[in-house]
Amino acid sequence: MRKKFIPLHKLFRRIRHEEFTTWVDKLTFFRISILWFSMVAFFGALYSGFSNGSSYLMYPSSGQKVTGIFDHIYFSFITATSTGFGDIVPFGLFRTISVIEVVFGLILFALVTSKIISIKQNVIIEEIYDISFSEKIHRIRSSLLLFRQHLSRIIVKVENGEATKREINDLYVYISQFDDTLRQIKTVVKDNKHHYSKKIDPMNSELIFHSITKSFVRINELIRVLNLGEFDWKRDITISFLKRSLTLNRYLIDRLEEMKVIGDKTINDIKERSKQVTKLIINEINKKD
Repeated sequence: MRKKFIPLHKLFRRIRHEEFTTWVDKLTFFRISILWFSMVAFFGALYSGFSNGSSYLMYPSSGQKVTGIFDHIYFSFITATSTGFGDIVPFGLFRTISVIEVVFGLILFALVTSKIISIKQNVIIEEIYDISFSEKIHRIRSSLLLFRQHLSRIIVKVENGEATKREINDLYVYISQFDDTLRQIKTVVKDNKHHYSKKIDPMNSELIFHSITKSFVRINELIRVLNLGEFDWKRDITISFLKRSLTLNRYLIDRLEEMKVIGDKTINDIKERSKQVTKLIINEINKKD
């Protein structure tokens, strides 16, 4: 399959576009206002300082030239706003300069308009993101609860001698689903610098991590009853998913500690319980058949 490469001129154009977009996004209403008033003052000073016999402003009603600095700034103001009362008109080079000022004024007006639309869009996007984030947290908690329920059902079957060989062989399916849930949690607690990124709140953080620990406790209970019943459950894929889940759990706890969303006492309790259950699971895995 032939690879497609981006031409250099398109790449530079994209970079320039992204830099310009970033610069525009950083503009606040205050900065735009300062920029606009500075433009009005600059052109007003330009009209006043470079007024001569060929380029000047004039009062049409009296036919006299404009001499006062405030009237020059006044003309600059009505030109920038495209008001055009007609009480002062430009002549000579000032006609071209006034057109340039109108163009700059319209550009700044467009920036203000786009800023207002951008703010409205940001509010809508943030609301959508909040809803999506809350739903994601709810799905994670539901997945962890459902996982423990599945394991509890298998534990009861094993203890009652009702577990089939197929159920034991398919144990990796549940562990892989648990691994997927941990990876979803990783996306929630990762260090995301995106504008719309949202940190998980303390209550959900504590509930989720306690739920993870309970899930590992349930895994240990299942492995223990399987070992006691001398079931052949140690398939390579099952062990692989178990070890990956344990590694990922250590990463998540480290991230939780770095985030500092819950108290040190709670974090230490989670770490200690996780350490204990991890040790028990590894011991059960390493038991000889």
